[in-house]
Amino acid sequence: MAGPDIVGRHFDAMGTVWVIDAASRLGFDLHDPFSAWPEGATYSAIDSWLLMPISMVAGSLDPARLHGWVAVLGLASSGYAAAAFARQVGAAPPFHHLAGLIFAGSGLAAASLLEGHVYQIVNPWMPLMAVHLWRCSQPEGRPADGALAGVFFGLALFSSGYLGVSAGIVGLGLAGPSLLRRRGVTPLLVAGAVAALFGLAYLFLFSAAGQPGATHATTETLRMGSLSLNSMGPATAELDRTGHSWSLAFSAMTLALAVIAVAVRHRRAGVLMGISIVSILVAMGPHWTLGFAPDEAFVSSPLGFLWDIPSVRFLRFPGRVLWAALLCLSALAAVGVSVLARRLGLKWGYVAAAMIAVEILFSVRLPLRQQVKVGDAPSVYASAQGPVFDLTG
Repeated sequence: MAGPDIVGRHFDAMGTVWVIDAASRLGFDLHDPFSAWPEGATYSAIDSWLLMPISMVAGSLDPARLHGWVAVLGLASSGYAAAAFARQVGAAPPFHHLAGLIFAGSGLAAASLLEGHVYQIVNPWMPLMAVHLWRCSQPEGRPADGALAGVFFGLALFSSGYLGVSAGIVGLGLAGPSLLRRRGVTPLLVAGAVAALFGLAYLFLFSAAGQPGATHATTETLRMGSLSLNSMGPATAELDRTGHSWSLAFSAMTLALAVIAVAVRHRRAGVLMGISIVSILVAMGPHWTLGFAPDEAFVSSPLGFLWDIPSVRFLRFPGRVLWAALLCLSALAAVGVSVLARRLGLKWGYVAAAMIAVEILFSVRLPLRQQVKVGDAPSVYASAQGPVFDLTG
């Protein structure tokens, strides 16, 4: 994973490495003097604004190596943060670490790695936002917790718009009930104000860069990128070949353990399950289908009206909003294992955790699905004087 070759599977991995390499000359106006030489070109889209400063700071590293390290550190930090949230929710140690395994070892994380979107797994921000929002509603909650929650929301948003939408669903789901009960009002209002500042800054960059029009999200694209019966199962060679490795390996065991936490009426478990349900409904997109073929029969989603809003059609892969559900369900699953261990004995808690680990290994099937691509440029390029017109694409 840590270089010097590019680890991934699909063509976007090369594009991400190119952005890492070009970040120092692109700047935040996204103008590259080396593209369309000699006039240069101004790019109109960037998936991750946070990847730009990371690439600039680590500019001395080989871009393919940095791509690998972003994946390694992103997965590790995301898993650790998800475990911290589970501990805050009430999972007993050491079973809170199971939440980190479920979150970082999910099929959604695997799809990001295989597609080359490593910035989408740099996601400790959403769990850390949830940790501080959870504290905001407690008697000891402070405005500082609200400020940190807002900052972590902003980092999630600037890592990826999909992570920002997911964090928004989690944030509204956690803050809404507390505000209705008038718990932690001041810290939560501070969180909302800080998050709003980051949101406005993101919208400014988003509009200034001239992002592609909403018509780019065709019905076919939305179906391919939505959660369906075709994509929620374990990984298959056919999905890796034709479906952008879009196999999310949604865990039945995780859901079953989460239901245990709800059944025993664990504190605020119903709120977390409600957030998960909303996230799943959004991830299923405007049409509910068995697969993603254009002629597939479908049922309109009750949330389908959202995609009639032009700005919402930028969510071309609604399934990526599943991050919100994964965070909440992983925390609830860790609580569920803690309940089993407390009532049946530690042995059964470890058995349940081992079964989850085995399920992840055989359904997600990483690293077996990854491929290594040569990260070096052909040596003939070094012998050319001036610009190179590449005919091989």
